[in-house]
Amino acid sequence: MKKECYGSMFPNSIDQAPNKIHQGKVFGFVIRSLGIGRTGREMKIDEKQWEECIKCPLYTTCFDLSSARFQLQTAIA
Repeated sequence: MKKECYGSMFPNSIDQAPNKIHQGKVFGFVIRSLGIGRTGREMKIDEKQWEECIKCPLYTTCFDLSSARFQLQTAIA
């Protein structure tokens, strides 16, 4: 039985609103902005959630789907 979080380790990479945490179950990012320019980027990793994920019996396929989803979103963003 798949958990509700299946395939959601990474955030939605299409949404790149600045100064907002974009969070998946494990990985996230923030794009810092002042006015019209980007001033920085920050990556977030929830290590507690990562440990939970790698213990899951569906980890490998979940990671594959999460990665594929993130790559596709990034390609069309």
